[in-house]
Amino acid sequence: MQNCPRLAARLHSQQWDKAVLQRVKPSRILIVDDTPSNRDVLVDFFKQLQFETIEAQNGEEALEYCQNHQPDLILLDICMPGMTGYDVMQALKQLNLQIPIIAVTASAFEVEQDKIREAGAVECIIKPFDMDELLEVVFRYLGQEPVSQPQKMHPEPIPHSLLPAFQETIQSPLKEKIQEAIFLGDGERVKTLLLQLEPTEHSMYLFELADQYQYEILLALLDEI
Repeated sequence: MQNCPRLAARLHSQQWDKAVLQRVKPSRILIVDDTPSNRDVLVDFFKQLQFETIEAQNGEEALEYCQNHQPDLILLDICMPGMTGYDVMQALKQLNLQIPIIAVTASAFEVEQDKIREAGAVECIIKPFDMDELLEVVFRYLGQEPVSQPQKMHPEPIPHSLLPAFQETIQSPLKEKIQEAIFLGDGERVKTLLLQLEPTEHSMYLFELADQYQYEILLALLDEI
């Protein structure tokens, strides 16, 4: 199932109302993440809103950019190889660059989130995050008026009568690996694991859930099968 199609409309394929776009003030967002697919999703999403987006695949690139072209806001992944998000925030402090930083972390522990804020982040977003939540935080720290998201297509919950078919589709230990990847906020691993399933209508539905970041529905379904 290596070429499983992306069945549903992705976030970056949504249509925004022109009146909404006219209310968005031009802003420059630096997206720092070592995973290309994560950057792609965020870049496509914010480009819809006519934000200027810059990508950095590591902390060194992020610092180099900030020293030459100060962005209005930084979306910063905390867990990166080499220079971590903590290192980036420390370096920005030493350079006396005061840029709002929204940290992205897989840790749901309040102690860790407090540590991130103490290091310099104005806010923490926990993976897997909802784009509505992210957008609200971004607009808050850019001083912009919140806008409403266009209506998204959400997969319908699975009827209980179909659960046996899903039980045949996915079994342990693969199910446990997918659940673990969701809890860790590793969306790419979730989809990679789902691609190991035999290509059926049911496995494609599971991939659709992951592709639309519908992790709550996916987890609930995995708990039942």
